[in-house]
Amino acid sequence: MQPASMVFARAQIARMRRGLRASRQRRYAGWRFVRTCFWRLQMAECIANVTVTSFNRLQSTVACINALKKTRCPGWHLTVVDNNSVDGSVAYLQELYNGGVIDSLLLCKRNVGVAVAANLGWAAVPALYYVKLDNDVEVLRDDWLTTLIETAQSHPDAGCVGYYIEDSWPGLKADDGCFAVEYSVGSCVLIPQATHARLGFWNEDYGLYGIEDSDFSSRLKAAGLKNLYMARSEQYIRHSHALYRENAHLDDEIRKTNGLSAEYRGMFYFHNALYFSGLRPVRVERKFRERRLEDGRYDFYPDPAYLRAEQRYAAERKDFIQHYMRAEQESDQTQDV
Repeated sequence: MQPASMVFARAQIARMRRGLRASRQRRYAGWRFVRTCFWRLQMAECIANVTVTSFNRLQSTVACINALKKTRCPGWHLTVVDNNSVDGSVAYLQELYNGGVIDSLLLCKRNVGVAVAANLGWAAVPALYYVKLDNDVEVLRDDWLTTLIETAQSHPDAGCVGYYIEDSWPGLKADDGCFAVEYSVGSCVLIPQATHARLGFWNEDYGLYGIEDSDFSSRLKAAGLKNLYMARSEQYIRHSHALYRENAHLDDEIRKTNGLSAEYRGMFYFHNALYFSGLRPVRVERKFRERRLEDGRYDFYPDPAYLRAEQRYAAERKDFIQHYMRAEQESDQTQDV
């Protein structure tokens, strides 16, 4: 029988060896992360282009960018696209840009919506990974970005990795790692360069505040790629759910172009059928192209090539949307009875 001191000493040595192996593994994983990103950093200007779109909601924007300052990730780039805010956001963003906090600041002459603004930010700075971040989202940990990148690297079949928003999938929980979902909410998502090359941009057909994230999810599925949500997302981000109407003074024009309307829902189902039938490519190009004005701001015009391609199914889409809107109206009337 061995003395208790000998047993204790051997147990201590075993624990030290396990700790040393774990430390080596962590160092190797960190080096592998940097080495992989450096090896792939060829045509890209940065490892990760984090694009924040803003339209008013100054308080939310301040909280969002202050939280982003703590990000620890080599070679990440902060791009902010403002949709002609009128609440002091532009002056605040210009101050941060002059101070080096914001790497790229793009100012739009008018509110062109989330999809167009996010696409402008992505097109401006090529990257290995593209992040779309709403300005009412605060990151809570300095490793939020490296966690997304490492997850994407370890899941080659993942076309998108994101942090889920509490009310997007009520009751859906997972203990560790990540899990696949059918549709993701585009409030905080990371898209690898390979996915971007295959699927293109956010669909700009759905108005100012549309369902471009659902459209992107459909294209992911049609392309055979997975939509991954990170478990324990509440440890990484906080979503304030700040409404645009709080500061935007929502007018009739914005209401008409709201992507949550029945018209745009019908359009989504029509596009969904086209993607899965192969009648429309899963790669979507930008519908609106930018033109830089003398004052440095950007204005937009429809891309003629996009409009020509759209004409192939324009009549059928119009008929489908009309039938869908009538069916939805009849359903609502039936429920009211």
